[in-house]
Amino acid sequence: MNASIDVEALRATTPGANAVAHFNSAGAALPDIGSVSAITEHLQREALNGPHEAAAMVQDRLNALQSDTAKLLNATSNEVCFTSSGSAGWGLAFAALPQLKAGDRLLVGRQEWGGNLATLYRAAARTGARVEVIPSLEDGSVDPEAR
Repeated sequence: MNASIDVEALRATTPGANAVAHFNSAGAALPDIGSVSAITEHLQREALNGPHEAAAMVQDRLNALQSDTAKLLNATSNEVCFTSSGSAGWGLAFAALPQLKAGDRLLVGRQEWGGNLATLYRAAARTGARVEVIPSLEDGSVDPEAR
């Protein structure tokens, strides 16, 4: 456990942490009070001004967030994109790849997300490409020695 993380303080700011045992943090973590507040405030902004106007009202904050995220990732701001979910972002990135063709191999880990797999299998079926699960070690990491 990292001593610099105050788990109890984090739980105190996450109302659901005291109500349920939630194990789906990779898919949809329990929101903390700050997240709930930001979402509620933005929905109120949309209700009063309309969605496009509400977005324009927070554009400076979004630009700063994009810039800060780029710095954190050692990237440029134009290399950072926020989407509504990981699945939506993954789908956009996949759609931007060159067109698949017969014989192309789509390599996936054994624990690939089901929605991503469905997209890959549909694309492979349309184009003659194939989806292959790469060999993994017991811990789920890629086996670099596999052939």
